[in-house]
Amino acid sequence: MVMDLRPTADAANPRNRLPRSIAWAMLLWATASAPGRGVAGGAEHIDSASREQVRSQLVSAELHYPRIPRAYWRDRIQKANGMGCNAVSTYVFWNLHEPRPGEFRFEGEADVAAFVRTAGEEGMKVILRSGPCVCGEWDLGGLPAWLLADPHMHLRSNYGPYLQATERYFQRLGRELAELQATRGGPITLIQVENEYSNYEGNPSHLERLRDQLRAAGFDVPLFTTTWPSAEHVRLGSIPGCLNAVALARNAASVFAEYGKVNPSGPYFCSEFWVGWFDQWGGSHRRSYAADLAQELEWMLSRGISVNFYMFQGGTTPGFYNGANGVGPGQYYPTTTSYDYDAILDEAGRPTDKFNALREVIRRHLPTGTTLPEPPVSPPTIEIARFELNESAAIADILGPAVERLLPVNMEALGQSYGYILYRTKVKGPVQGLLTVGGLHDYAVVLVNGHRIGAMDRRHPHSQQLELRLPAGEVTLELLVENSGRINFGQAMNGERKGILGEVALAGTPLTGWQHFTLPMEDLNRLRFSRRTVASPVFRRGVFRVERPGDTFLDLRGWGKGQVWLNGRNLGRHWCIGPQQTMYCPGVWLKRGANELVVLEIEERGHRSVAGLKDPVYGGETDPLAPAGRVNAGARLRLHEKDLRYQGSFPDTGEAQTIRFPAVEARFICLQALSAHAGHPHAAVAELDVLGAEGRVLPRDRWEVRYVDSEELKEENGSAENAFDGKAETYWHSAWSGVTPRFPHLLVIDLGEVVPIEGVRYLPRQEDKPGRIKDFKFYARKERFVGLIQP
Repeated sequence: MVMDLRPTADAANPRNRLPRSIAWAMLLWATASAPGRGVAGGAEHIDSASREQVRSQLVSAELHYPRIPRAYWRDRIQKANGMGCNAVSTYVFWNLHEPRPGEFRFEGEADVAAFVRTAGEEGMKVILRSGPCVCGEWDLGGLPAWLLADPHMHLRSNYGPYLQATERYFQRLGRELAELQATRGGPITLIQVENEYSNYEGNPSHLERLRDQLRAAGFDVPLFTTTWPSAEHVRLGSIPGCLNAVALARNAASVFAEYGKVNPSGPYFCSEFWVGWFDQWGGSHRRSYAADLAQELEWMLSRGISVNFYMFQGGTTPGFYNGANGVGPGQYYPTTTSYDYDAILDEAGRPTDKFNALREVIRRHLPTGTTLPEPPVSPPTIEIARFELNESAAIADILGPAVERLLPVNMEALGQSYGYILYRTKVKGPVQGLLTVGGLHDYAVVLVNGHRIGAMDRRHPHSQQLELRLPAGEVTLELLVENSGRINFGQAMNGERKGILGEVALAGTPLTGWQHFTLPMEDLNRLRFSRRTVASPVFRRGVFRVERPGDTFLDLRGWGKGQVWLNGRNLGRHWCIGPQQTMYCPGVWLKRGANELVVLEIEERGHRSVAGLKDPVYGGETDPLAPAGRVNAGARLRLHEKDLRYQGSFPDTGEAQTIRFPAVEARFICLQALSAHAGHPHAAVAELDVLGAEGRVLPRDRWEVRYVDSEELKEENGSAENAFDGKAETYWHSAWSGVTPRFPHLLVIDLGEVVPIEGVRYLPRQEDKPGRIKDFKFYARKERFVGLIQP
């Protein structure tokens, strides 16, 4: 096939013109459209000539340079080569490189140019995913937090100050990387503009502005965008002068069949072939299967589709850079420090079972006589004998001058991006009542006269009020607030300022006169460690010796919540709720002889020792702030046919469905889900309304959940109360992390009083995803449903 390399629009603009000198780079994808190799067909015959074309395919390994110690970059790239990859892909993390406006850093693990050169030295092409937003489970998707100091900021838009900042960033990035492009003899072959922008906002003109900024910064290799494969996403995420790629986890055949409807001539590139998934605090460790991945890869390579493995190695998100997810209001799920991702290499860079399975698939598609190099051997991990952290220091040691404000202000307004912030005010006692915090982002320890009283967690809105009883006299009230990581996906990013965003009130009275102490935790040198007793929150320090440094996993089981530093380097977060129970410690960051470990504990459990293990540990303790579940060990309600008001099936649609039945007086209702569409084992309800006389929707202000057999509280907020919270984007969802209870699923609601009812309106989960109820029964009665059938 001969590709037309002319831009489809704005041909007179030299920034949009694709140079003929690099036409070969665009042909890397063209093999997908060769005769007889359409992606929507069956298992076509692949002749020897077509197999030769596979050499032109990109088979790429996603590696993120700041998530891997610089000393290990070459090892990871050589392992990618040894598996059969001919390219390396990486995001570029803007907030890593411009921590403050106009202040840039490109050293150490942030030296992206050195990473690119290393890949080139190993004979690999480089796919540069330049951003400015990259998602990547990285704080604010890689956007600098200082953007949010502007109260009018609209991220990822044509808002003037945002585009001015992206232009400055691209210009500086061009000085680092433009000379490393393939057009100038370097390895950078393709550059991605933004990332999955069609999932954020339907404004292709913004992508065009970013495209022009990249061209003006000196980037002249082919550009591409990544979208999801639906026609609508491709329309919103495609612009003139850029190729288009798609992301997928499985079902490549159906994905590219759908994509082929809107892009029938190709070229075809799976820019993110998800080989695993990331972990979130309080959830379970994600796993996927090598055999499934090998089957999908075989399908794509057989049709000339280029592939990028996301992730080849996930690595570790350093310091405070982890991101978070949360699509709907009240949803917030921070990502763990470990970005193991159940990837092809584990967090320590050791090949998993996926490595050989995928290597074998790639080997089958190599030209005859071609062999793969053997990957480097991973050095053994080491154990470190358990040692004590027997010195302590107080947060007060590193408090700077206070910033006085009448009301609490957020972190960004104080010029701070990461870490913690201490809010302090004086209250005249005695007083008793609820302490409420509006807009808590994200986790707070509440202190009264220096003593811990309790904690609040954004993940659990019910926890953001605390009963206080203050003594007579002047009382010091403090809230130590942790920035747990900014949401990195979707429109919620625009609200990701940190600290306290709203009003703090006690017994209904707003509290004023606040002191703010910023704690970015960039320098711990002012800490005064000693053997004295220090109340939590507390820093603990210990010294241990290593004679032969090697990679290890620090065992933090028994500790609470906080941060870990090794020899002054911020390793990341720890939290007892897991699933991450260990902290990866690269051997190249250990010293022969004495090493210093500092652990910040904001939720101390009294644990004082740490050991080094050869392998990671996953698990976790019960989340102390999670709402108490109403699940009774799988017990089922004893339902009676005399209370059955309706039985039927809902259609497979996202629209609200109404059922009507003869009027009956009731206070307790029960929705019993018997099955779901597409054969999924889950049930979900976005909104449930009860209809009174003449179809009038009854008020829900007195409703309470009395029983639910299953609700997902680990990986997402699937609480049963979401079924009547007035928000279509939140929903009750039966459990799916770690366990998958079987149908039927039951939800019992107390309406608060006996009322005449004659119908129900059910709004399904709005995304086309598991949980849409198919077959169901609806019960109603005046009295409680009683009698549990034990499993």
